[in-house]
Amino acid sequence: IIPTTLQWRSFPTVQPGQPTYFPPGTNIVTWCLTDGQGFMRCCCFEVIVTNCPPVTSQCAPRLECPKEVQVQCEGGNGGFAFFPPPKVSDPCGVVIATNSTYHSGQFFPNGKTVVTYCITWVEPASGKQHTECCCFDVVVRCCPTNCVSTLNCPTNIIVDCPGPNGVILNYTITSSSNCGPTTIVCDPPSGSPIFGPTNVCCRLMGSSGAVLDRCCFPVQIKDSTPPSIKCPTNITVVSSNCGPVPVTIPAVTATDNCDPHPTVTCSFPATANVFPCGVTAIACTATDASGNVANCTFTVTVLCQSPTEIRCPEDITINCASANGEVVNYTVYATNRCTNIVSILCNPPSGTLFPPGSHAVCCVVEDGFGGKKECCFKVNIASDTIPPQISCSTNVVVVSPNCAPMDVQYPAPTASDNCKLHQVVCNPPSGSSFPVGTTTVTCCAYDEAGNKACCNFTVTVRCPANDCTRIVCSTNIVVSCAGPNGAPVNYNAYATNYCTGGILPVTCSRPSGSFFPLGITTVCCTNVSNNATQWCCFEVKVGRDTQPPVINCPTNIFILCAKANGTKVAYTVTATDNCDPTPTITCLPPSGSFFGIGCTNVTCVAVDDAGNSSTCTFKVCLLPQGCYLRNPSFEQIGANLPAALNCGDPISYASGWSAVAGTPDLFRPPYASLAPGNCRGRENPCQGTNYAGLEGGYTATGGFVTEAMMGTLVAPLNNGQKFRLRACLSLAESSSGPVLVEFVLANSSNLAQQQVIHQVWVTQKVGWMQYLPPCFVVPELGNWDRLIIRMAQVGPGANPYKTGYVYLDNVNICCCKPILHNPVLDPNGGVVVTWDGAGRLQATGALGEPTEWHDVETPVEMDPETGFYSTRVPRSPANMFFRVVGPDSTIDCDACSSGGS
Repeated sequence: IIPTTLQWRSFPTVQPGQPTYFPPGTNIVTWCLTDGQGFMRCCCFEVIVTNCPPVTSQCAPRLECPKEVQVQCEGGNGGFAFFPPPKVSDPCGVVIATNSTYHSGQFFPNGKTVVTYCITWVEPASGKQHTECCCFDVVVRCCPTNCVSTLNCPTNIIVDCPGPNGVILNYTITSSSNCGPTTIVCDPPSGSPIFGPTNVCCRLMGSSGAVLDRCCFPVQIKDSTPPSIKCPTNITVVSSNCGPVPVTIPAVTATDNCDPHPTVTCSFPATANVFPCGVTAIACTATDASGNVANCTFTVTVLCQSPTEIRCPEDITINCASANGEVVNYTVYATNRCTNIVSILCNPPSGTLFPPGSHAVCCVVEDGFGGKKECCFKVNIASDTIPPQISCSTNVVVVSPNCAPMDVQYPAPTASDNCKLHQVVCNPPSGSSFPVGTTTVTCCAYDEAGNKACCNFTVTVRCPANDCTRIVCSTNIVVSCAGPNGAPVNYNAYATNYCTGGILPVTCSRPSGSFFPLGITTVCCTNVSNNATQWCCFEVKVGRDTQPPVINCPTNIFILCAKANGTKVAYTVTATDNCDPTPTITCLPPSGSFFGIGCTNVTCVAVDDAGNSSTCTFKVCLLPQGCYLRNPSFEQIGANLPAALNCGDPISYASGWSAVAGTPDLFRPPYASLAPGNCRGRENPCQGTNYAGLEGGYTATGGFVTEAMMGTLVAPLNNGQKFRLRACLSLAESSSGPVLVEFVLANSSNLAQQQVIHQVWVTQKVGWMQYLPPCFVVPELGNWDRLIIRMAQVGPGANPYKTGYVYLDNVNICCCKPILHNPVLDPNGGVVVTWDGAGRLQATGALGEPTEWHDVETPVEMDPETGFYSTRVPRSPANMFFRVVGPDSTIDCDACSSGGS
């Protein structure tokens, strides 16, 4: 039965189920299936016609005499000679008489005697008689005076035990004799089948039939092959009362190459063939007469058909949960009289983190009969949103005897929480050193859910009543971003009365906000209170800005597929400085300048307010329309390489290419185009003389192996820009079917960063298939400067393909230009032209030097799903050849050939 998606054909042509005539002899029939897409599978068988009755013209008999017969004499007069009768082929039974001048076993004189044998036959059609004869010589040799003959047998032979069809016995017997021609006759002869221990006896026979010597040897049998045992398949029965049940066990059979009746034993239950509920494993052993053993096992499963019940817990409520919820564990029970519970599944399962809220949990139990029971319950999670309660101490006032900071112990606050209090923290903590004056202490209480509550109080340290005034200076000040003459500096210096809390004026040697020179300046401040003078001093260090800005240039910029006259290029350069927030940046040529084809150096300088500067450089490279893979046809190879191998060199011999998996091949002259060629079939290069090869696919065990090679791009592809891939592909003749090849963009600095851009099935074995898929867009992120080619894995659900070998040539990454498809003749008298990518269609009537092209003005349609453009052109002498001109007025002509042209 052939699926409707496939077609069949045969040679010779036959019809299934209908009689077909075949002539006598062996006839080969070939059947093939095809899916219409180039995939084909075939099989062959023979029809042999025998025993056909002969026709009259084939009735003439044939006569064939034996060759010359030589024997040794038995005495002085001659000897007895034995010879086979002549062969007579009589297909129609027309021979009526035979006669011979001598017969086998007669005594022949010394020397040569001619024996003549004749047959008489009658033509079936005319009745005419014919006689045909043949002759041969019988030569009797004279006997020597001293006749010595020796026959040598082996000592003994040991063979494996024969099977039911026996085993072929092969041996060698040697002899020597000066008594003339001899013959060795053995029983049984070498090449005969034997079925057990055998004694072989051999005779050395003279040409007269006399026995010149004898010898015998034994053939012993050894048995090292275990029996073959076969257990029944696993057995499943149902117990109506959940008790043991009798089960009929099929016979366990065993065969052996030597022992016709090997012993079979099995581990049946104590009560033969009565099995309890559950699974019982039975092990069986077969032992032959030589002690060789083989084993097999099977199971007997007794199911109990009883109701299955499931019991869930009551609803679970968790209070005082954290903000993320709580992990809840629970237990679900299921019962069955025969305990054949297959599984208990709950959703969500026990141990799940439940967020705040109410959640339904449902559980299902399944028994061995496919029956299911379900129960549900709720898990309620209530989070803690109530903050703790905290109460602080009243304000604390202490007096420092020497008007210096002092350690103060204060009462701890009291705190409580509705769920669980985590900790109480005060800042500054009790026992800390408090300065003269009033300091606020903040205490906060936290619960386990992260809620908090705080309270405040003050700690006041007072001086004695007669020592209330204190002067406070700034700490030492460092100014590192001054100009060449210094910088203005602000600071804070004051006096305070700790008894009254008032602020008092001070007088400083250099006022705050004044201009400080470069270097270190000491500032001293004083205050007069109660006729007592107090002093304090600090240092102001002013340093000049000597650190240059940090300038950041971009990496080299590559503009691919640029127009021939160049383009404007914008770029961004940034700079930071330790002092100047906006250093000045100057670049040459500036951003937005017009750049021509080639590489231009850009130099940028950043200058800060202090005149410090730093420089960076980068390149802006414009590459014209074209292709950007180095060595696309594998022609550039390293210097001083060894002679080319007839089965392919390492791919690393080709400049710009390397192997990233497996051992890809490079095929190069002189062996690449000569038999046996590349050892996988013969293929000429698509362009030039060199080409590459990859192997990969799925193994017989289902594993996937692949080879991969990596090429180098002329420059990193611009992110987000469109490019086109092109390649010439061919399938090796040794490959059983198509293979899947994929092309991958990669980052040389991080090969884990990859992006598959195209995949293609390679099916063509003769010549090259041109692969020219639609344009692809380079990903926005990443530095894409490598191209990886490798065998690809198929997606889930797709049929895997057997390991195959594919050739590659003329691989490249090119600017995205319109690609013209093969024109199709319209039966209504027109030509339908289709192309991929925006462009202008042109036509001409003939190709020559020069060629006059004219624009085609017919309406153009665009398919939004495929991006293909098409138009119908009237068929005329002016519309014989077509081309598409790209938006940038570029034209690309390229093809794959089978002969290297």
